[in-house]
Amino acid sequence: MRRREIAIVVGVLLVSCAAPDAEESAILLLDEDARAAGIGLEVGGEAVEGGLPVAVPSDEDAFVVRPAGRERLSLSPGEMIEVRGPDGEIERGPVDADRLVVSGTRESAGTLAELLGGASVEPLSGSRFALRAPGVTWIAAALHGTELGGGAARAASQFEHGLAAGDSAWRDREGAVFVTAGAPGSARSDDLEVPDAAALVGAYAHADVLFVLDAAGGFLLRTREGSTRGTYVACPGGVAVRPEGGGAGWTMRLFGESLVDGVGLALAPASPAPVGRIVTAEGDWE
Repeated sequence: MRRREIAIVVGVLLVSCAAPDAEESAILLLDEDARAAGIGLEVGGEAVEGGLPVAVPSDEDAFVVRPAGRERLSLSPGEMIEVRGPDGEIERGPVDADRLVVSGTRESAGTLAELLGGASVEPLSGSRFALRAPGVTWIAAALHGTELGGGAARAASQFEHGLAAGDSAWRDREGAVFVTAGAPGSARSDDLEVPDAAALVGAYAHADVLFVLDAAGGFLLRTREGSTRGTYVACPGGVAVRPEGGGAGWTMRLFGESLVDGVGLALAPASPAPVGRIVTAEGDWE
């Protein structure tokens, strides 16, 4: 079926069925890592399938189903509940109604954007894209379970979408004050300036290590061994981080355009993907 014909079918579906009520429903999302680990969602006694968010009335019975057992989810209207990672970690936050992050190819993201009412497409890092349109997240939730064909884009983490290279928070940031002379650790902290925390926001990477600083003072460190979250503050010459749960913190120094840890591992700014929009009926990129 051609893309335009699919769009007509989906448009009829949206008109003919009731849209989720943001004042009465929460949205559930199962990410790809959790799905690959055999974790699922159950709503009203039935397994939830598909790669798009699902809207659930806040008084409905909902569970995360892990290999080790089921966990009941408490639901609040207007809340996004994301089950993520191989352990099925649960993260909560407000629904971003007008912005949905998906993973896939440029073509599959463009196809889904068109089906969701002609949403604009903002490339993020890697294979992720932000779809922007009024109410796009709730519209996508109304289509949950609809067969969109093989290779379709799937919803990705909604809580990291503002942090990655290629996103507007990264592209529009002002330059940070970097240490420009000497090797990391060669200057005394008292001699170094404290960088503007807003200028530090973004993603830094090396090999399989991803280090993300968000605009709210939180950090995410993701390695092959797992993920660590916590908070950070700008300090002389870099940033001081402290993980959740009261673990030992550490300091990352700014050197050139990289963040360098105490053993000399340099995490460079992740390269932003080209910014584009899908504007034609045929899905061509401009």
